[in-house]
Order: sequence, then C-alpha cells, then structure tokens
Amino acid sequence: MTRRLLFVTQTAHVRGGLETWLDELIPTLPARGWEPVVALARGRKFHDPDAYRAAHPTFETIEVDGRYGTREARVSALRDTIRRVKPDLVVPINIADTLEAVAREKLAGSNVRLLVMLRAIRPHGELEDLRRWRDFIDLAVGGNRLLRALIAEWARFPEERLRYIPPGSRRKTTSARSPKPSDRLRIGYVGRLDAHDKRVLDLIDVSRELDALGVAYELTIAGDGPAREALERGLAGRARFLDEVPVDELYTNVFPNLDVLVLFSTAEAGPQVVWQAMHYGVVPVVSRYRGATAENVLREGETALLFPVGDTRAAAAQIARLDDALLAQLAVAAERAVDPSYLLDDSLRRWTEVYDEAVALPRAVGSLPALAPSGLYERLHLPPHAAYALRKFTGRLPSPANPGDEWPHHGAIDGETIAKIDELAERLDVTSMSSRA
Repeated sequence: MTRRLLFVTQTAHVRGGLETWLDELIPTLPARGWEPVVALARGRKFHDPDAYRAAHPTFETIEVDGRYGTREARVSALRDTIRRVKPDLVVPINIADTLEAVAREKLAGSNVRLLVMLRAIRPHGELEDLRRWRDFIDLAVGGNRLLRALIAEWARFPEERLRYIPPGSRRKTTSARSPKPSDRLRIGYVGRLDAHDKRVLDLIDVSRELDALGVAYELTIAGDGPAREALERGLAGRARFLDEVPVDELYTNVFPNLDVLVLFSTAEAGPQVVWQAMHYGVVPVVSRYRGATAENVLREGETALLFPVGDTRAAAAQIARLDDALLAQLAVAAERAVDPSYLLDDSLRRWTEVYDEAVALPRAVGSLPALAPSGLYERLHLPPHAAYALRKFTGRLPSPANPGDEWPHHGAIDGETIAKIDELAERLDVTSMSSRA
C-alpha cells in the first residue's frame, strides 16, 4: 500500500542542508511505500516556488499561497493544500504555520499525522513550537542527542513519540587520503562562511598564531557566505578559496587532500561536514561547540583535538601539536569513530522507519493553544481574501522584512524563554551523554 507524504518547505533559499537532505531522501521513498509531494511556500517578496522547482526539478510539487500576509491566511492556504493532497503524514521544513494547519485539520476530523524534526543550531523558537503544539505532534525527531534531550525535557515530550536520527554522510569514494607532504600541514575549512554561529573569522587569528608558532601549513577554504569578503581581507592571500563545492567533489578532491579540518562554531546540529572528513581520516580540530559533549564522537586526544569556543590561541596550539606521529594516530581513530548510524544509507533507512511509525501510532490530538489574531480584520473573523482586499484598498498591506517574516520559521518566543533554553541546553549537553536512543 502506497501512502502520501507531504513535505512543506520554505522557498526563499533553494540550497542548504535541509534541501540537500530532501534531494537525497525523496528518491528512496517510492520503493519504501511512500509517495512524496513537496508543498512550496509562495510569498509576495522572498519565497519563490519557481526558483525552488528549477533547483529541484524532479520533485512532485504543489504551491501554498502565502501572499495575503497573515498567519490566518497562511494556515488557511495550508489547510487547503492538505485537503487537496490528502497526505497520510505531514512534515514541515521551516514553515511553522504547518503545525497549526495540521492541528486544525485533526480537530476537523482528519486522520492526517504530523512529524516534526528539530535540526536547528539555535533551536529556541522551534523548540518552543514543539512544546506549544506537543499534543498534536505524532512523532518528534532530534537531529542530535542534545536536541533529542531538549525535546524530552523542555517540550515534555513523551518518550514513545520521540526519536533520534543524526544527519548521514555518504560513504567515502576513494580508498585513502593522499600522503601528507613532508614540509607542511594541509588544513581545511568546509562550510558556510558566517561570522556569527560558525565564527569563521576566527581563522584569521588562528593563521597569525600559527605563523608566530612557526607552523608550516597550507589553508584551503571551501564554502561561501556573508563573511567571505572579510575573511579574504584578513587572510591576505594566505588561503586558497574554492567557493561552494558539491559533495561529490568534496569527497574526490578536497577531503583526500587534507590532514586537518577546523571548525569554530558556537553550536552544531551535526556537524555533518566533520563526520564526512573523518571518514577519510582527516583529523578534526574543533571548538567545544554546544552539542559536542552529548554526541560523544569528538573526544579530546582520542578522535579529535578540541579548544574553547573563540579561543584562537588554543586552536592554533592544538594544531601545532600535530607532529607526524600524533596526526597518524588521530587519523586512524577519526576514521573508526564515525559508526554506521552516521552514514547516509542508515540515516535514510531510519527516516523511512519513523514515517512508518508515525502513521502507526495512535493519533495525537489535543486542544488548540491560545493565539492572538493578526489584526482587526482577523478579530472580526473576515475571510483572508476579504481582509487582504481591505488592507490593499487602505494601503496597509503587510511588508515582510525578511523570509522568516513572510513565512515564519517558528512561533513567538521571548527573551526570558530563550535564556532558559540556553541554560537547559548547557546542562543537558553533559547529562544527555547517558541518554542513548
């Protein structure tokens, strides 16, 4: 029996980790009894289904019109889409209004199920949504052990409806790294060039510290992002930039020619790029980002070298430790550390299993949380098209400032709640090591 699976996704960004995940997952689903359909959010300014289709031409898609600009209108459009597609299971991808739409459909008698995954580096808003809509969510999946622990404790999510699936990386496509040159260390950074979460500009100070320590190295940077220009200026010709590199090329040309991979992040949901590099025996020299302790793959002196977030002197000192003997020892340990659960084949199989489980569980249904109306016309219960027409006539149409304003990634959250989640995450990063699922 074939069942229908509806993914609901943003379209403001057509490339990224979740988009790559869909590219890998969707072709595997028909053989496993699922017919996937991708609902594409449309907005007046940022979200463009046409651009998304061009980037992912093999997906079966349907549009969700969010141009009326209010939460009520978006939820109404999503409910219409659910009724047209008639899915057995709905999975939102950075479209928070999907949770309310499915909840209202359930209360109207639909047997549709809802699976929510948490893979965010900064999960505050999405985590609060899980708590707010918990009674309507049939299954929740954490992308790492810390996120799973946060769902269980913050959202008070029942264990029988909670799973853990790490991001999977492809198996390596060549037998080994090329030999390390005798006169230098090959250091790489792979990923988004972002100064905030990724702290990529720390590379500038690390390179200066390495120079001061007399470490001979070559630096390769594969990726793009808003910090690219500042990074190029700061490194002043001391690095080779490769732009964004497809995964196949990373596997064939980048990872086999690195000895060390550096990462400076404050928090990570994976980090998948580190697992990928470790398959090749590339030694991780990484920050003690939030989530690293709970995942327990990167262990100081065993499988990686670690340093405090933001401590560039310590990062350089760790790299300077890597003589040929220590490098060889850690390279072997790194390659062995990433077990099959971090491989793509296993990850995709587990996703199909949780979809099967979500529709087999008793249907989750509760009471709607209290939500404030978007405005006067919504308090008067005007239909979305009528409210839109009145706003257009009076020149008071909503003007989104960014993609998340046009189609929100999560519901409302205040500063006090964010602080409490941060405090809990710091504690669980250590204590969740004992929670294995």
